[in-house]
Amino acid sequence: MPGIASANCRAMKYIHRVIVLSASILAGTAYAQAKPVQSEKLDARAVIENWPAKPRIAALKMLDKYGAPADVTSSKLVWKQTGPWKKTVVSAEESPHHFPQVHTDFLTQVIDYKVPADKVDEISAMDGSISVDRTQGEISVRCDKEEMNFVALNLAHEVVTGKKSVSDARDALEDAALAVTLGKKPALATGLQFAPPKGATAYLDEVTLDGSPKPMKTNGEFADAEVLGLMVTVDKGELAAANCALAKKDADAGTRRYAEMLLEHHGKSLMSSEDLADDMDMDPRESAKSKAMEADHDKSLADVLSANRATFNEKFAQMMVDGHKKALAAIDRDMLPKAKSDKLKKSLAEMRSMVQNHLASAEQLQSGVATLDAPKRK
Repeated sequence: MPGIASANCRAMKYIHRVIVLSASILAGTAYAQAKPVQSEKLDARAVIENWPAKPRIAALKMLDKYGAPADVTSSKLVWKQTGPWKKTVVSAEESPHHFPQVHTDFLTQVIDYKVPADKVDEISAMDGSISVDRTQGEISVRCDKEEMNFVALNLAHEVVTGKKSVSDARDALEDAALAVTLGKKPALATGLQFAPPKGATAYLDEVTLDGSPKPMKTNGEFADAEVLGLMVTVDKGELAAANCALAKKDADAGTRRYAEMLLEHHGKSLMSSEDLADDMDMDPRESAKSKAMEADHDKSLADVLSANRATFNEKFAQMMVDGHKKALAAIDRDMLPKAKSDKLKKSLAEMRSMVQNHLASAEQLQSGVATLDAPKRK
């Protein structure tokens, strides 16, 4: 029964994808709901008065050297673009570190730097307080003194360029730490001995998840691919809203039923778009319109999630009404007129019908009479 086996395989694939998507959406939502402390309300010197002595001393040194920080919270001071650093962070929290001597880490400094993949482990082996972010194209170091951060990054650079082995670099770091402790100023500790690049160090990797939109291109050769990208954006936006609503304690029974419907219908729609992309032998393509649609949806969702308990369900229903009207307008204005493939036009017509019925259900939800009988997309 190859048809049944294939269907079962697709079902398992769909469930796995929804689980993965749910986890990433919820993680992003938790971040979106966090409210940073406004820097203008806090004075840096007043904030550090109650900090532990060592981080307080480091903070005072940075204040004297680099002036007022760009951001201030109760536990962190942050400078941006000062000296050779892209960012400097002094934290009230200390992390124990025993190499090359017992101390605590609380001063983090960051530069743009492209680390080859085969050198990441070597840098980590040299000093565990050095972190490489290949996606952002950054390397950061965390210690208790700026001098030792210079030392660590200078030696990391020599490891990357092959001038020193990991063992030799650790020996050099040990010697420099002793010299700094004795009040000396070894060359490694006086500043960066290489010119860090300014930008152009990010490594974005490549899209490997089937059906996910590829980065946009500037030419106009991807009409159908861009339409596919917009369809995927619609589905992922609705899945994000559904997952967030289901995770919200304030969601009532009607909101939950509506969210479950979205999760089922748009999950199947997303998989249908993936099948269509395979059938058309093209990848969904990101576009300026898809990015704007995603940004608009994210803002609306963040606003709804920040609503208080008394208004959450009302605001969610309003978001669903407004969002599905916008999706219908985008289908009619940006997708159907641009689509060239007959298969794509048929799939768009199915999506439009689904979205239209979701709008009707959202209006029912808004009025408190949600039947949630919208048909599923085939």
